[in-house]
Amino acid sequence: MAHSSSSESSRRRLTLTLSALALLTNTLTTLTLQYLPDEPYHLTRTSTLYAAFAGVLSFSGLIGAIRHNAALVTIFANYLLVDAVVSTVPRLLVLALLAELPGSFCRELGIGLPGAGERMVLGPDGGGDGALGQEARRGVEEWLVEGWDIRRCAMVMGVVQLVVGAVLVGTVIAQWWCALRVRRYATDLTQKEAIVESRLEESEKRDSVDRRVGHGEAPDIEKAGLLLKDW
Repeated sequence: MAHSSSSESSRRRLTLTLSALALLTNTLTTLTLQYLPDEPYHLTRTSTLYAAFAGVLSFSGLIGAIRHNAALVTIFANYLLVDAVVSTVPRLLVLALLAELPGSFCRELGIGLPGAGERMVLGPDGGGDGALGQEARRGVEEWLVEGWDIRRCAMVMGVVQLVVGAVLVGTVIAQWWCALRVRRYATDLTQKEAIVESRLEESEKRDSVDRRVGHGEAPDIEKAGLLLKDW
């Protein structure tokens, strides 16, 4: 029981934190988008409406977590799940684009470099000791430097690709984990409210029976028992 209470308390704190951050972020986003010019596709207006609507849902989640209201927390949890689905798709597209980043970014460095046949001709001994040979060796040295730049560029872009990909995957996992935790907290509150309502109904039934007994009216079951006893 203590472990369950501790888990619920941690989920409540998470809900409070997420709803407050989401409310702040969506409010700032809504205010910032007001200063951007509208474009033919009306993306700015659509983003503004979505941020404003998300801010309202985040506010409901904050109030629900404060007041232990299952309905408001459920609304916020559903918003988090929908937002996780919507934001996962573009992140996966970005991961697909990252796969082409090293080649497309470093390809420009390879323009003008000699091919395999030219490298054989422009070897260190390909041109002799004259001016032509010195020029050939100088060209080979430039090619080696440029080749190293390409490899270094590919290595740096690979590291960037790895870091950005790890961040994107991490944010996707974290967002889904948080959304499911808030959803679990909403389910706990719903179950608690159902238990409280059930106990209230039982209490009202007992009070009703007590009032009937106090007025000299025995319950139907008790009346039936007395009749059977007298008979």
